[in-house]
Amino acid sequence: MKRFTKLSLLFFAAILVFTSCDEETYADWKILNEKKYAEEVAAKTDYTLTESGLCYQIIYPGEVKQANINSYVTVRYTGKLITGVVFDSGTYTGYLSNTVVGWQQAITKLKIGGSMDFFFPTELGYGETKNAKVPPYSMLYFSVELLNAQN
Repeated sequence: MKRFTKLSLLFFAAILVFTSCDEETYADWKILNEKKYAEEVAAKTDYTLTESGLCYQIIYPGEVKQANINSYVTVRYTGKLITGVVFDSGTYTGYLSNTVVGWQQAITKLKIGGSMDFFFPTELGYGETKNAKVPPYSMLYFSVELLNAQN
C-alpha cells in the first residue's frame, strides 16, 4: 500500500512539473505578443478597435447579405503570426460559430464579397492552447474575403 501511495505521489508530481513547463516555454512568446498587440493598436490609426480587442479595417464592405454567427460561410483567408510567418491560408467553409471568437466578431462585419484585414489578442484566438502551427498566447493577423454566407 505504501508503494502505491509513493508511486501515486510521484506520478502527480511529474504531471505538475510537465504541465507547468509549457507556460515557461512560451513565457517570452506571450510577452512579445502582448507588446506587439499594444504597438499595433497604437500604430493602426486607420483601424477600428472594439471593446473586446478586435482591431480591424474593412477594405470593401461587400453587398447583399451580411454574415451572422449562425451563418454557414465560405471565407478565403491568410493568417499570420507576429513574426510575419503565414501559419495558414486557403478557404474555410463551415459554420462561423465553429471558428475562434476573433473570426466570429470580424466576419459578421462583412457582407458577401467583402474583405477586411484584422488582428486580435490571444484571448480572441487560441489562448494558451497550442494549435497546429500556432504557439500558445499568439496574437493573430488575418486578411479575409467573405465569398458566401448562408443564414
